[in-house]
Amino acid sequence: MRMIETKADPRGDASPFAPLLLLARRTLGASGAAVWRRTARALLYVGGEADASPLAAAFCVAVAERGRPLAVEDFAGDVRFAEKAARCGLRAAIGVPLPDAAGPGAGILAVFCDTPRIFGRDDIERLGECGAVAAALLRADADGATDPFGANGRLGTDLAAWSGEVIGPQPAGEGTRSLYDRASALAKIGAWECDLTTGRLTWTDGVYDIFELPRGIAITREQVLALYFKDSRREMERQRRRAIESGESFVLDIRIRTAMGNQKWVRLTGDVETVAGRRARVYGLKQDVTAEHERFEQLRTLAEFDPLTGLPNRRAFQTALAGALTAGDRRRAATALLLLDLDGFKQLNDTLGHGAGDACLRQVSAILRRVLKDADMIARIGGDEFAIITRVPRDPRRLDALCARLLAAIRKPMKLDGNLWQVGASVGLARLGAHSAGTAEAVFAEADAALYAAKRGGRDTHRIADDGSPAET
Repeated sequence: MRMIETKADPRGDASPFAPLLLLARRTLGASGAAVWRRTARALLYVGGEADASPLAAAFCVAVAERGRPLAVEDFAGDVRFAEKAARCGLRAAIGVPLPDAAGPGAGILAVFCDTPRIFGRDDIERLGECGAVAAALLRADADGATDPFGANGRLGTDLAAWSGEVIGPQPAGEGTRSLYDRASALAKIGAWECDLTTGRLTWTDGVYDIFELPRGIAITREQVLALYFKDSRREMERQRRRAIESGESFVLDIRIRTAMGNQKWVRLTGDVETVAGRRARVYGLKQDVTAEHERFEQLRTLAEFDPLTGLPNRRAFQTALAGALTAGDRRRAATALLLLDLDGFKQLNDTLGHGAGDACLRQVSAILRRVLKDADMIARIGGDEFAIITRVPRDPRRLDALCARLLAAIRKPMKLDGNLWQVGASVGLARLGAHSAGTAEAVFAEADAALYAAKRGGRDTHRIADDGSPAET
């Protein structure tokens, strides 16, 4: 690695990069963050260790030489950084190049952790979002803006700046926006503060845009809180009180309904300023992270739900069963696991084809939802296998009646690809608290054994674990 000759940003905490680095630290749960301008070899490090700057500079240079994101999960095992890291107690880092007009070369944004850490794709994406703002600020410095966040910051950095395009200085006028507003728009970020003496709220344009309110209108906390979902409002107020009491910062994602009626997820970063020993104000950043939550929900759906029927899959079922077994004794004793296997499904597939088989599975799913509408979970755990966790009657006769009603509903002929076709089902049932050894594996094994007993008993019937009665339906 080349010799490092990096100078510190003389503005320190007054630098316009400082709030951004604070955001990057909190967003990724890191100990420190740095931004490094390649052409001037100037570094700003924000974190708890003053002697971390040499390590930050060395790491940023390594990211620049690599030309793409770099993650070091443990500095102790990397000869390039081990000595410098040991001096300041940092153990891991991730950095991303910042784009300029010619490509990824304007500088580096990096965060550092005081424990070893495995970084994932989400970490790179979050750091990249902060990097969009950092890149805009670096371009401002390159074009000679003396105060990118203030009245002199009149650079015309278009929203296309994400791709590296920079439009030259423009005269002030009605269509001119400050660099801060433009950079905020890129990352959907706005700053806010609340005076704890007067209760007065102050927002930048970015926050107004997130809440879809006209910019600059007077707002009160009560009006804003009315836009929060109840659980988000409760958690935000709890963390806000704790921050005011302790002086510590906080980060949480909240759910809001904007003034236009749209639902959004917002990442709220808050900190407290103390003046003369008294808490003076709460301030921070708000960022629209709706797209991030939607991506997560899509991945969760793929991971936990069956795409054909829309029911939870085997993985989600196993989690739910384990959770049901931790319930109180009374609820567990009244809850049962039902395993259901279709009878005649293979013949349907062989005769009418897999399209008709898929249609049958969707209809059976709808029947289960209708008959067992109060079930805790209905899941598809295999080809034609379903698992249900639900409260069941304690009276054996009423339990038999419930199973009979379910099997009768499935037994009714279905219209599949213009043909009427009949399938049946076999059911095995095990009570969570009555007969099992108390583990998910034991309960499943009991219900599975009861299911096979039902199939051996002639199918289109049900059996209850440890119950030898025919229970024919």
